[in-house]
Amino acid sequence: MVHGFAVEESASILAISTPGTFGSAYFQEMEDAMKATGDGPPDRRLFAQIMLRHGLTPVIPAAA
Repeated sequence: MVHGFAVEESASILAISTPGTFGSAYFQEMEDAMKATGDGPPDRRLFAQIMLRHGLTPVIPAAA
């Protein structure tokens, strides 16, 4: 199922996935990718590569 979320401030999450197709390495890679952007826009291509590497299928967000 396609889903997503946005966080305006710092946040902590607890993610439970069944079956366990991805784990802490995914979240560490995403954190590193987000930090690498600094104050710039997110690198969606890099995010997609990370997602694919961890068995997730990236989609383009629907217009708000």
